[in-house]
Amino acid sequence: EALQLANEELSREVIERKDAERSARLAQGELRSILDDISQVVVLLDEHGGVANVNRAARQFFEALRLPAGSVDVGAPIEDSLLAVEDTLGLGARGLAEANGRVRERQMHSTVVQVEFETGETPLTYQALVKWIDESDVARIVVTLEDVTEARRREKRTLEQNAAMGHVARLETMGELAAAMAHELNQPLAAVSNYISGTA
Repeated sequence: EALQLANEELSREVIERKDAERSARLAQGELRSILDDISQVVVLLDEHGGVANVNRAARQFFEALRLPAGSVDVGAPIEDSLLAVEDTLGLGARGLAEANGRVRERQMHSTVVQVEFETGETPLTYQALVKWIDESDVARIVVTLEDVTEARRREKRTLEQNAAMGHVARLETMGELAAAMAHELNQPLAAVSNYISGTA
């Protein structure tokens, strides 16, 4: 009878473990589905800076940056991958790696940095949020990247247009000032001319 009780207890533990594994797989699938629906680049890192999970946008982003194969595989240290391609991508890779390092070393809870990646003729500008999350039994670092390239281009164009409009306004003011000065100078000269014409 003791053997039968032990066997039943073992069977119950096996069933509970299988249920827990099934629940974990479902939760992982749900997380993957949710992450893949987000248009921003999302990378989940473990507390050591290794890749724990990435969404579809992140995989496409890293492919576009031409990171070496395996750079964003689960367990790969993201900082090493970013620094390895710094000469190709520019300082954006170093900036993102350094921000990740500061958060991982808990020098700060979260940070927002603007990073630029050299990917061809025009650099891509991203706003990166690196945040430490320690709300569950497993600590994670969440890195999200939002493409702000077009917004920065619009800002630059707006500043250039405002500068051009300011220049035109200054030229217009100078023209008005020149006309006013000509008028003010012309009146005394006309009076002198009339006086001279009248006395002659």
